[in-house]
Amino acid sequence: MGAVRHGGFIPWDDDLDVAIDSKEDYKRLIQYFKQHPHEQFVLQDKETDPGFHNYWFTIRDLKSEYVHQNEETAKLDMLRKYRGLQIDVFPFGTKKLKGFNSFSRYVSRFRSRFLLLKHHHLSELVYHLQKYILHPFFRGIGFLLGNKRLYRHSYGSPFMYAYSSDALFPYKNVTFEGHEFPAPANTDAYLREHYGEYMDLPSADKRNPHNVTYNIWE
Repeated sequence: MGAVRHGGFIPWDDDLDVAIDSKEDYKRLIQYFKQHPHEQFVLQDKETDPGFHNYWFTIRDLKSEYVHQNEETAKLDMLRKYRGLQIDVFPFGTKKLKGFNSFSRYVSRFRSRFLLLKHHHLSELVYHLQKYILHPFFRGIGFLLGNKRLYRHSYGSPFMYAYSSDALFPYKNVTFEGHEFPAPANTDAYLREHYGEYMDLPSADKRNPHNVTYNIWE
C-alpha cells in the first residue's frame, strides 16, 4: 500500500513487511542471517529469542526500541530479547482452508494469555502444539481439500487474508522510494483484500496502527 498510495513508506507506519513465495527460499534466508551476523540487524525467531512466539521471522534493528502504549502489548514485548524497529518476513504458499485461520487465532490468544499470567511452560506447550501438530495438520488438509487457487498469508499463522493465484502471479514491479521491487500481479485486488478502499486515507486518530512510539540511538 505504501508503494501504490505513497510511492514509498507510509508516513505514519512503523514497520515493513516482506513476503516470500517459496518455503525453501524462506528457510534459506533464515540460515543466511544466522550464518552471517550483522552489527546492527539480527534475525529474530524462536531459536535466537526464546521470548519470541510468532510463527514467522523478523529482522530487528539493534539501535532502536519500540515503546508500546498498550499495557498488555508492552508486557508481551518486554519478554523478548530484541525490541527494535522491524521487518516482518512472511511466506506465501499454502492453500486456503476455511476455518483454520479462526481456530489458529483462537489458540494464539490462549498462548498470549498464558504469557501475561507468567505461565511460561503452558505458553511453550501451546506454541509447540500449534507449530508441530496443528499447523502441519491443517496445512496438509488444506493442500488436499482446500481451494487450489487461493493462497494464504502465511503458512502457520493466524492471518485471515487469502488471494487468488491471478492476483499474485506473475509479479510486476512497483516503485518504492525510487527503487523497483516485485509486487503482486494485481495490486488492486491484493490491497482490497487487506484494506477495502485502500486509497482513502485513515483519519488522524487511526494513523498509529500499532499504538507505539520508538527510541533511536547511534
